[in-house]
Amino acid sequence: MLRGTLNLGGTTQVIGDYRHSAARSSTAPSTAQPTHWARLYFGEPDRRRAVTQDGVGTTTLAAANTYAGGTAINSGTLEAAHVSAGAIDAFSSGGITINSLGALRSSVNGTLGNNITFNDGSTGTLSTAAGTTLTLAGGLFLNPDSVTTFGTPTDTGTVLMNPSGISPSTTASVVVGGGILRAGSTSWATPSAPFNPPP
Repeated sequence: MLRGTLNLGGTTQVIGDYRHSAARSSTAPSTAQPTHWARLYFGEPDRRRAVTQDGVGTTTLAAANTYAGGTAINSGTLEAAHVSAGAIDAFSSGGITINSLGALRSSVNGTLGNNITFNDGSTGTLSTAAGTTLTLAGGLFLNPDSVTTFGTPTDTGTVLMNPSGISPSTTASVVVGGGILRAGSTSWATPSAPFNPPP
């Protein structure tokens, strides 16, 4: 059982089973300075085993996971690299919260059913690898003063918006940084959940 902070120090490592979770790997640039690394925190069982990504590296969740305490991405990138029957299950089923400069990335074709919250003042990114389609099927919450970027210059896949609901603040902004952002449902423009992209 893994507890506390996992500091991979700029290396690549795949870790075995964590209770009911499966394989994870974490990478950071080999040329990184000593302060550049990814940290992945696993909460204690009495905290329902939440996962937090922190640091400037990339952590990949490469198998189905069943932790129940949700996922927080404070900085760096947390990548989903596992899908079962079309459903991305690397992040289990709890909510995903993107704080500050956090980035959520998918490298597989699939549907992500988790609720995703871009927290107040965050400048987070949600992207999918070139040649892949990521369908968002959970709730999407764009909190006040958040700036959400979909796609990057290198992650040029398609993000298909088909959320169960969308709740954008009037001070939230959306940017397309690369690839395609496509509306797949009418929830973008329903009276209860208007979508107001920046000018």
